[in-house]
Amino acid sequence: MSRSSVRRRPTVRAASRPPAPPPASGGFTLIEVLAALVITSLVLSIVLAIFSGGLGAAKSADERATAALIATSVLAATGREQPLVAGFAEGVFANGYRWRRWIEPYAAESLFADDAGVFAYRIVVVVGWPGTEADEGVVLSTLRIAGDSGEEFPR
Repeated sequence: MSRSSVRRRPTVRAASRPPAPPPASGGFTLIEVLAALVITSLVLSIVLAIFSGGLGAAKSADERATAALIATSVLAATGREQPLVAGFAEGVFANGYRWRRWIEPYAAESLFADDAGVFAYRIVVVVGWPGTEADEGVVLSTLRIAGDSGEEFPR
């Protein structure tokens, strides 16, 4: 028998397993979720701090503006509703803002040469709002001219 006529038996190979599927990538791991939560909380805390700082600045600006208006009102009433007489006065408005006013003679010899009966007064008004110390707040001052009776001269 020749070799060419001999039939060979086919070799049987063992059945191979199908390839393993790739790992599931449809979700996030716990570490990734925790990292995302930490980053989100940090960003939110920074944004909230910025907004609260802005609100605090707006409140402070509103308090100062209100105090400036009250101080202007007290200065305008001085010499009109009350005579210009050296001294101290204070009061509280209904909204809790408190004011203090000092009137003192203004010592300027060269201001009025020989005009008898004409006096200059320095007026200082301090207005504070709830939550401020007694010496804190808006301070306005001006000079006014008055006669002997303490009545302000017309402007």
